[in-house]
Amino acid sequence: MIEKHANESKMESEAELRLYVMVLRLQNKHETALQVLTGKLSEVWKHEHEKNRLEREILWTLKQWPELNQAAKKAMKQDPDDWSLYQLYLDSVFGMMAKQLHSSSTETTEDKENSSDLAVDSDVTAAWKFLGTLVAEEKSKTRAALRGPLLAQIELVSRSRVSGLNVYLKKVASPMEMLYDFYELFGDRACCYSDLEHYLRVLDDKEQSELLIRLAKQPALCNPDVQDEPIDVQQAVKVMQRHICSVQLARSLGLHLRLSVEDKKMVVGQMMEHFRNGVKYGEELLETEVRPNDAYALLAAHVVIDIASDTDDAAVYWDAIAILEEAYTLSPANSQIRLLLVRLYSILGIFDPCAKIFNAMEIRNIQLDTIGYYFLNYAPALGYFKTAQRLVKMTLAYFFVNKKDGPEYVTTAYKSGSFHKILEIVQFQQRVQRSISFPMTVYDVAAGELLIGGNCLEEVHDVLSNTMLWAVTQLFPNLVDNRDARALDTWDPLERRLSNQLVGLSFELDLQWLKVRSITFRLLYLVVSLLRLLSSPSASSQDSDLPTTGIPDGCKEMHLLSAELQAVVETLGGNSHLPAKFPVQGPPESRIIAYLDCGHAGIMVSLVSVAIALYQAAFVNWTAAESEPCQRVTEQTIPKVVSILEEQLQKCKASFYVGSGEKREFAGACLQSVVLMTETFVHMTIILAAFCQLLESKHSTKRQKKKGKTQAMLDVMESVKSAIAPLHTRSIEMMQEFKSELDQIRQDITADKLVSLRISSVDDETVHARILKHVRDSYDESLQEITDVLDRKLKVAAAIPW
Repeated sequence: MIEKHANESKMESEAELRLYVMVLRLQNKHETALQVLTGKLSEVWKHEHEKNRLEREILWTLKQWPELNQAAKKAMKQDPDDWSLYQLYLDSVFGMMAKQLHSSSTETTEDKENSSDLAVDSDVTAAWKFLGTLVAEEKSKTRAALRGPLLAQIELVSRSRVSGLNVYLKKVASPMEMLYDFYELFGDRACCYSDLEHYLRVLDDKEQSELLIRLAKQPALCNPDVQDEPIDVQQAVKVMQRHICSVQLARSLGLHLRLSVEDKKMVVGQMMEHFRNGVKYGEELLETEVRPNDAYALLAAHVVIDIASDTDDAAVYWDAIAILEEAYTLSPANSQIRLLLVRLYSILGIFDPCAKIFNAMEIRNIQLDTIGYYFLNYAPALGYFKTAQRLVKMTLAYFFVNKKDGPEYVTTAYKSGSFHKILEIVQFQQRVQRSISFPMTVYDVAAGELLIGGNCLEEVHDVLSNTMLWAVTQLFPNLVDNRDARALDTWDPLERRLSNQLVGLSFELDLQWLKVRSITFRLLYLVVSLLRLLSSPSASSQDSDLPTTGIPDGCKEMHLLSAELQAVVETLGGNSHLPAKFPVQGPPESRIIAYLDCGHAGIMVSLVSVAIALYQAAFVNWTAAESEPCQRVTEQTIPKVVSILEEQLQKCKASFYVGSGEKREFAGACLQSVVLMTETFVHMTIILAAFCQLLESKHSTKRQKKKGKTQAMLDVMESVKSAIAPLHTRSIEMMQEFKSELDQIRQDITADKLVSLRISSVDDETVHARILKHVRDSYDESLQEITDVLDRKLKVAAAIPW
């Protein structure tokens, strides 16, 4: 239809033409799209810059390198600081060189050259000369030089070295000299480091050493109180930024990693001295502005993180937290300081300051999907159940609003003639709806409701019968990772940074965590809901998620899900490729890592095997053929569950403390295990309540009601009930023991025991006091919410009539 409209010359607006080109490109009709952009129809295109950009993109797609080379050169003359133009230009140069190397009958470019005033640069030599003229033009201008031409020369040298085509450039260009010249020109700009960091890898060992020597000579800003002459604020900021850039580059070259622990501590002291010397030059800035000396504090914190890694001592993180807290007081709007604080506090099991930072950052809309995981991952895992519910419901509301408002945005774009935006809107909406954060929040809502509520089987059924829980499982094969895994800056050497493989592994582990959550909730749902089929077979027609053929299919599904859960745990548990830990500057560790170590899956699988045996026996009226296997499974499995539960409880309690005697302290990192242990008790209580109702006389099938129960059947049911009773009794005892221990820890923390800070990097007592308050408040709130859950579930468990 659009093509007919174009052929009949009825296109009179740029919006229509833009839509036509977009459709052609989606159909891979790039030649036709190029003809449209260069033909008569293009006369209606009002924005020449946009038309030329599309033309260059299509030339790149078609690999028409000579034409792209000329188009890029022409645009670079007009806009010498557009980095995308340099990328296209260099792509065309190396594309032509590759074609000449691999083609036996190369196409010459002489005829093409005659069609334009600009020659085609088909090799490195020509490209170097052309870029050299742009650099010379920039250096001759009185205004501040643009970075594009100089950076393009460095990119040319880098690509040449990587491809082995640097014979000519070896004679005329030294990468080290070029990098240092760029630093000399632009080192006082915040972007200098990000411009150069990718090119450090082209330097050999000798060049790296020489560059480090030169960078070490860069002067730092002196203490303003002892300077002979006052220094202009603008000039001081430039001196600071130049020195910061030199330290960042030196760190990326591996200087800090090669130092001993003592030398690293000296570097931390130097960075903090520079940070404090620069405080004066940010005093006039608004509270919402980032201070020019903030990078010193961040560098110091990163070196402290190195020390923690070298010594394998998480307590060293207190120094990094103190540094960042001092900087945060002076620069409350710096997102890097905020996010790194959240990461470090969370590692130590502290969430109270994280919740406050979340509110201060005013994270909304798409940010909930990209960086919200810094908070959503830890809030429920550290016992902040109420806060977690608030955060996940806010995130879930964003996903629902995005789905609801998407059609309205499309309609608005259509009415305003912005046809080319429609595809962009649809693609954005689809990507958001396929985000892994969407099912994660759905399951976190359900998990929180089971912990906070779920005090009877009807409440549990209401939570788990939410169709959203099962609908999101359809998304699993197509989920995407919208998280900003590299939200935290890093100046580590490239080989020490978060790799794409680790990002992919983090995503895969979270996918497995979703599967575990989905299986667990489905198993709990089946255990509870099959009771309704036993008491009222017509219930299946009222509940679309129950197996339509009743108990046999329900038992079969439980068996399959149980095997799937066991397979996930065994596969991940035996995976030697899992890293010991992810970099601090990377995404938070997936919750499935702690889950693999908690024994929850083993208890769930064992209890489900008992549930299957019970339902199969109940379905056939507890006949002898089914009753005997049910008794055997119950008698063999229940002691095993008790043993696993006792073992895991002792393991969890052993992780409560670090140190001994007077130096004993509460290990906040154990809270993840504490929460998982609490979930284990909660899920087990739900299953035991279902077992009890199943074994009560009122839960008989329709056929049983007609014939009545024989004494033999009642004896079998009583025998099974007696076999399960020890688990019920022992679980209550263990929950009471667990809760009492946590209550005692909470009392000790309130009495200023079990918490101490080892901070040597910051002497400010105000900072120490603030951190200590965060720690005590956070541990108190976590333990309070966890013990509240245990208290409620103890009452539920005690009410089960065994």
